[in-house]
Amino acid sequence: MINARVLWAGGVATAIVAALVVLVGLLIVQELLDTSVVPGGDGLLGSQTLSLMFYAALAALAATALLHLLMLSTPRARTFFAWIMILLTIIVALLPLTVDDTWEVRIASSLIYLVTGIVITSLLTGVGFSALRRIDGTPGRA
Repeated sequence: MINARVLWAGGVATAIVAALVVLVGLLIVQELLDTSVVPGGDGLLGSQTLSLMFYAALAALAATALLHLLMLSTPRARTFFAWIMILLTIIVALLPLTVDDTWEVRIASSLIYLVTGIVITSLLTGVGFSALRRIDGTPGRA
């Protein structure tokens, strides 16, 4: 039995964490390493940064929907979810390496995307376990 309220509350919390991971990553790269990952010059909390934070939160919510769907339909749903997320994270982390920019920007962007994907995957895998309940109300396994 799936407790959808717990699953989606965890998904929303994961979305907030994912957005903050992007912000921290950009803060480290732009301010401490003096490498501009975000195009334009609108500062750390400019529209490009907010867009990246929004997309990270959106990715976490989409991942929550995927997890919910897998939990409703698939045996060992958390295992399949983890593998799907790992592969998607690798794809997204490799994309910045294909653009025409400096290697510093490519690697920094790639690392931010990689860490964000790992955070989303690990948090939601745990949330998936918390959202499972046996008929008697005790935590279950899937």
